[in-house]
Amino acid sequence: MDKCGILARRGNPAPLSAATASVIKRMSYSGFRTRESAGPWRRNRSRSWVPLLGGIAVATIMSVASTANAYLVLPGATFDISGAPALPPLGYTKFCIRYPNDCKSSRSDFRRRNIVLTAQRWNELNFINRQINNAIVPKPAEEWVLAPATGDCKNYALTKRHELLLRGWPSRALLLSEVALASGEHHLVLVVRVKGADLVLDNLYDDIRSVGVTFGEYSWVKIQMPQNPNFWNKVRLLQTE
Repeated sequence: MDKCGILARRGNPAPLSAATASVIKRMSYSGFRTRESAGPWRRNRSRSWVPLLGGIAVATIMSVASTANAYLVLPGATFDISGAPALPPLGYTKFCIRYPNDCKSSRSDFRRRNIVLTAQRWNELNFINRQINNAIVPKPAEEWVLAPATGDCKNYALTKRHELLLRGWPSRALLLSEVALASGEHHLVLVVRVKGADLVLDNLYDDIRSVGVTFGEYSWVKIQMPQNPNFWNKVRLLQTE
């Protein structure tokens, strides 16, 4: 991936792991609300903050997801990743030599399928997506490294995956995926697979979106295999009714 989307939405930083915290300037944290009464927030294209949903169960989030203000749309498009194998990006292969723990598949992962999207997990995904989008200054980069001071899409996606692994998310649910933008530019995002949905964590958006919402905006190229993150497959979308 010689080129990469690097426009990042701004958020409000907070302490993450030691690696990521090293590039975050200490500030007060007041953006994404973690209290139960606050619930998830979203930012619209004009960059103004508006509350999306507050103090409600994830089941309610699902039921209202078809409204105009919601990006989490269920049911929607899902992945078919059982197609032809694809070569991993060369930079990712080098990344795995440097960070072998991020490229392992744990036996316990195979007992943790169909991750339920609880309110706590939804909050955690939003927290990680927004904070890392703000922590890394967008700038073209060559190296596939974790938590750099400046970087592009691959650095955002790798760091988000790393942070979620540290928080106990199974590697089989955290899949790096290469997409092509309408401009033809290739871009790396993190797909989080939960029961009933494939969610996209993207440095171009502070909002977490379902794969279905990206239809027509992104052309999906290839994705990591859940069974082993060192193997990649070509990917296509399946439209569900």
